[in-house]
Amino acid sequence: MATQTQGIQLAIISDAPDGYGIDRLIDKRLIPFKAAASYAVKVVTDPANYKFTGHGKPMWKHSIEIIDASHYQVAKMQLFGETQWDTVIEHTSIYPAVQYVLASIRNAVSEVTALANQEMAPTEIENELGLNPGVVRKYIHDHREKLEADRIIRHADKRTVLMRRGFVLARWGRQGEKRVEDVPEFTRLMSNLSEMKPHVWEQLEALDFGEEPRTKTAFADYYRTKSIRLDAFGAAIEKVVPRSEKEAAYYRVETWNIDSPVREHDLTIHKVKDRIAADYDVRMYLLGRKLKALVSYGVR
Repeated sequence: MATQTQGIQLAIISDAPDGYGIDRLIDKRLIPFKAAASYAVKVVTDPANYKFTGHGKPMWKHSIEIIDASHYQVAKMQLFGETQWDTVIEHTSIYPAVQYVLASIRNAVSEVTALANQEMAPTEIENELGLNPGVVRKYIHDHREKLEADRIIRHADKRTVLMRRGFVLARWGRQGEKRVEDVPEFTRLMSNLSEMKPHVWEQLEALDFGEEPRTKTAFADYYRTKSIRLDAFGAAIEKVVPRSEKEAAYYRVETWNIDSPVREHDLTIHKVKDRIAADYDVRMYLLGRKLKALVSYGVR
């Protein structure tokens, strides 16, 4: 990135109001262009901001506008790929910064699309979305010709048919997400994580990880709580202590299906300058598991 872009500040507006109070709104939202790109990525990857078509393709509910300090709309990206440039060509000093933001948005769109294109076995669909056993196989049987024509299902071998995740969510909805939202403890904890409440970190520090690390590698020592069982899955919390003095310790929540050896570490909690930050998988059924584990360990 060119040196002159380092001081560039931009605003990212999603579903902006119809011009009313726009000057105040833009002044409030102006941030360094890399931070603007990060904010735009969060908008794109938030499951609340997109839905799936009947063919399983993600479709966003709105566009994203990029606005500069002069309050000009310098680019507007329709999230299915089209970009309206407006005055960005005239503002040559901010052109590279805007390109950086647009590239970040495109990459985020690609990530969501890749997630939608992941394939699942019928039993995986039923387990993750809380459907009755056999529902998906019956649907395949009743609609096989159309599903095969649309390339939504394929034979992986003689026993298994795989289906695209996006189509699954379009057809059966987000039951996993609803289960998370219906539990007050989960909603409160998610709010605490998103608002970076310091007491969450204090509760994690107070957990019993044992005196000795469970695993040692060249990169870190891994301490671990005792495992617990929650419904059809197990859970534990790990404390990771990197060997490098430049890296701080962090926590990751581990869950696994009882009948599977595969561990999922898709919720990581870091502390950055006395604030906490949580990184997690966008699939709500996985997040629901992690939140349930945290609540069960007394982290709220």
